[in-house]
Amino acid sequence: MVRRPDLEEVSVNTFLVADTAMIPILRGEGIVNGHSFTLTSARGLGLIARLRTRNYRVVTLKDKIDRLPEMPTVQAPGNLLQIETGARDQWFRFDGETLTWQAVEAQANGSRLFVAFEEHRVARRRRSRTGGDYFRIERLPNDSAQLATLSEDAGVLLGYAHATYDADIEIDSSVNDDGSYSLPIEFSLPPQYRAMLELLATSHDKQSMHFSEAGWALAVRLLHRLNLRPANGDIEADFDDDHDDFDDDDDE
Repeated sequence: MVRRPDLEEVSVNTFLVADTAMIPILRGEGIVNGHSFTLTSARGLGLIARLRTRNYRVVTLKDKIDRLPEMPTVQAPGNLLQIETGARDQWFRFDGETLTWQAVEAQANGSRLFVAFEEHRVARRRRSRTGGDYFRIERLPNDSAQLATLSEDAGVLLGYAHATYDADIEIDSSVNDDGSYSLPIEFSLPPQYRAMLELLATSHDKQSMHFSEAGWALAVRLLHRLNLRPANGDIEADFDDDHDDFDDDDDE
């Protein structure tokens, strides 16, 4: 059975306190309001370490980022494979230059329609207004295409793995006059990664996200997992903490 965290970071420097026995320790490091604790001390890492030394289970946003699904190891793209499709199907490929989904036009062969994808690549198919289905394209012994179903997270991560196969990718970012950071969101993200970035941001919309200094350090850690390098503010924060209390989970 999974053990519930005694202290869980739910937004940047804000924690949910499940075990109130630790409150006397927390009071000297920030603001306690019921079961909510806001860290204000610069000694945050030391506080987390002390709590863990006393066998409290602490889960931070850094821990959650480190537990996001990883990019797969990929093979170089292979030959083009033909996939028969219906007239109403829409197909997309993951573009390694823009990190977005680009439409693939179907080609007619007599009365039948086909789309072409390289072996090992990811493909997205839409048949309705939903986000669609995701597949890894593989070649069968008879040289026909096999579509291996993927989740959206796995599909986008496969796209990133191919896009950054040879080198990391630099993305736009800016440092603002007040010391905050802004990140234009001009590219597709795995849903779990986008949800985490939104949690780290002080504000966000469909086009951009804005971060405090503390939130930005975590955001950069997340972006590095996708082999993305911000053009400005590409910091290598030292969290001085390799402990991960997720490791204390006991499966049923």
